[in-house]
Amino acid sequence: MLWKQYLISFFVGLITIPSLILLIFFPIPWIFFSTIIVWIGLSSFFYWYLYHTKENFFLDFILLIATQLSVIGLILLIEWPILNWFLIIFCTGFMALFFIKSQLQENQLSHEQKPVRRMKMMLWIFNMYAFFTLIFAFDLFFPNLPFWLWMSLAGILSAFVSVMIWRMYFVIEYKKILLWALLMALLVLEMVWVINLLPMGYLILGAMITWLWFLFQLFVRFHLAPQGIDWKRQTWFLLSNVILFFIFLFYIVRWI
Repeated sequence: MLWKQYLISFFVGLITIPSLILLIFFPIPWIFFSTIIVWIGLSSFFYWYLYHTKENFFLDFILLIATQLSVIGLILLIEWPILNWFLIIFCTGFMALFFIKSQLQENQLSHEQKPVRRMKMMLWIFNMYAFFTLIFAFDLFFPNLPFWLWMSLAGILSAFVSVMIWRMYFVIEYKKILLWALLMALLVLEMVWVINLLPMGYLILGAMITWLWFLFQLFVRFHLAPQGIDWKRQTWFLLSNVILFFIFLFYIVRWI
C-alpha cells in the first residue's frame, strides 16, 4: 500500500505543474475549464482510490478540493509572476505531501500526528485567505451584488472551517459547539463589513481578516480543550500579534 501512495503522490504532483502553468499562462476559456476538470478529476479519483475506506476520507476530501479551488481562485486574481510561480511550487508540494500524509491513523504516535494536523490547519488557513480575498475582489468586480450576501457566506464558511480545525484536536459534541460556531460566524460577518470599509486592495483585506479570524478560532480552541487557556503563556503571544498587526496595518501596507 505504501508504494502505491508514493507512486500516486508523485504522479499527482507531476500533473499539477503543467495544469497550473496552463491555467496561469494560457487563460483561454476552453483550455482553462478543461484543465480544471482534468486536474481536479484525476486527483479526486486517485484520492478516492487510496483512502475511500478511511474514517476521515470525506472531510479530508473536502480539504483537498477546497485547496485546489483556492489556488484556482488566487490564480484569477494575482498578476505578479513571482507569486504565480510560488503558487505552482506550493500547490505541487501540497498535492504530493497531502496524498501521503493526509490520513491520520488511530495507532499513530502523537509526534506523528502533530505535523499532519498542523499541515491540515495551515491548508485551512490558506483556504480562508483565498476565500476572504475572493469575497473582497467579487465585491469590487461585481458592485451590483449586495455585499451582505458575501458577508453571510464569509460567516458561514468561517464557522465551518473553525469546526473542522477544532475537531482535529479533540472530540467535539456538535450540540455544545454550536454556540461557538454561531459566535464565530457573527464575529467574522461583522469584521468583514468593517474591514471592507478600509481603502486597501483585496489581497491586503483578505490577509487582515484571515489574521483576525485565525486568532479568534485559536483561542476558542484553547478554551474548548480540557486544559483551557494558559493565559500566562498566551498573553505574550496575543500581545505580540496585536503589535505585529498594527505594524502591518500602518507601516507595511503602505509599501505593498
